[in-house]
Amino acid sequence: MSIYDLDLNSGTYGADFWIWSESQIKSKFRLDSVELESLQGKYPLDISLKYQENLESSVSFENRKIRGTFLHDFNLDLFPFDKQVLRFSLEGTDSADEFNFLPSDLSGFSRSIKIQGWEVSGFKLSSREIMHGTNFGYAKYKSNVKYPSIVVEIEL
Repeated sequence: MSIYDLDLNSGTYGADFWIWSESQIKSKFRLDSVELESLQGKYPLDISLKYQENLESSVSFENRKIRGTFLHDFNLDLFPFDKQVLRFSLEGTDSADEFNFLPSDLSGFSRSIKIQGWEVSGFKLSSREIMHGTNFGYAKYKSNVKYPSIVVEIEL
C-alpha cells in the first residue's frame, strides 16, 4: 500500500502492505502459521488489523496489515538509470506436501504510491518451495522437507 523513507545510505526503506488468503475451511489453514521469511526487517514488524471471515460454507478469508522498516542493498552503479527490486517472501510453516501457496491475479500494488525520484514499474508474485536442510526438530518431517513460499517483488 505504501513505500516510504528510502534511505540509500543506511540501506533501508519503510513499507506498509496487506497479506490475505482464501483457503478451504476443512484445511484449518490460518495466516498465523505463515512466517514473514526473508523480510530483512531492521526493526520489529507491526502486524495489525487481523481479520477472518467464512465467505461460504467451505471457504475462509483472512488478512493482515504489515508495517515495517526493511533492509535492501541499493546498487547505485547505474544511477540515475538504476533499477531496484524490493523483494520479500512469505513462507508456510507446514510442509509443501500438506499445502501450497498460489499467487492470485487479484493481488497488486497501489497506483497512488509516490516516491520522490522513483517510479514503481513492476509487481510480481511467484510461488516456490524452500528447503532449509532441517526439520526444525519436528519428527513428522524428514530433514529435506520443503516449505511453500510466495515471493513478492516490487520494481522501482
